[in-house]
Amino acid sequence: MAKQKKFDFAQYLSNATQLMAFSIVALVAWEVVVRLGDIPKYLVPNPSAVIMYMAEHPGYMLYHSWITLEETVLGFLGGALLGIISGIGIHFSAYLRKTLYPVLIAFNTIPKVALAPLFLVWFGYGLLPKVLIALLIAFFPLVVNTIDGLASVPIELLELADIFRASEWHKFWKVSFIHSLPYIFTGLKVSVATAVGGAVVAEFIGSNTGLGYIIVMANTSVNLASMFAAFVLLTVIALGMFWLMERVQIVAIPWSRY
Repeated sequence: MAKQKKFDFAQYLSNATQLMAFSIVALVAWEVVVRLGDIPKYLVPNPSAVIMYMAEHPGYMLYHSWITLEETVLGFLGGALLGIISGIGIHFSAYLRKTLYPVLIAFNTIPKVALAPLFLVWFGYGLLPKVLIALLIAFFPLVVNTIDGLASVPIELLELADIFRASEWHKFWKVSFIHSLPYIFTGLKVSVATAVGGAVVAEFIGSNTGLGYIIVMANTSVNLASMFAAFVLLTVIALGMFWLMERVQIVAIPWSRY
C-alpha cells in the first residue's frame, strides 16, 4: 500500500511540474508576442503588467477575491445539498419524476444571467442574490448526476440486499447511495467550477464588490491589467475548488481511482 501511495505522489508531482512548465512557456510566449508585435495595452496587456498590477494592489485584489469566493462556496454548498436531495426524491418518487423533473429541465434552459436582474429587484444588492445565482447553476448537475447514479445500481446488488433482509434505509444507504457516489462527485466537480461563473455573473449585473465588479470597472476604464488580474484569480479559485473536490472524492471513495 505504501508503494502505491508513493507512486501516486510521484505522478502528482510529475503532473504539477508539467503544468507549471506549460504555464511558464505560455506566459513567456504571450509576453514575447505582445512586445514584439507592439500590441497596444488597451487591447491585450502583457503578463508582466498583470503581475505588476497584482503586486501593487494585493489587499484590493484579495478583498474582492474573498467576496467572490464566499458567494461561490455558499452557492455551491446550497446547490449541492438541494441537488442531491432533489435527485434522491425524484429517483424514488414516480410522481416527482413525472412532474418536478420536467419542470427542472425546462427551468434550467433559462439563462441565469436573465434571472440576475430579477433577483436583484427581489432581494437587493447584497450577498443573497449572488449566492442564489451560484446555487441555481450548481443545482442542476447534482440533480441529474444523482438520478443517474441511483439508476445505475445493478439489480443484483439490490436483490442481494433483499436476501440478507436489509431494511429499505440500509438498502439505500449501504448500496444505492454508495454505488452512486462516483456520479455524485462528478456532478460536484462540474458544479463547483460553474458556481464561480454564477457568482461573477451576478456581480456583473449589480455589485460594488467582487471580482466581477473589478472586471466591469476595468472595462469601463479600459484597464485591462486589472481585468486580466481578475481573470487569473477567478481561475485560481475555480481550479482550487475543483482540486479540493478531487481530494475529497479520493478520501470518501478511494476505489474510484481504479
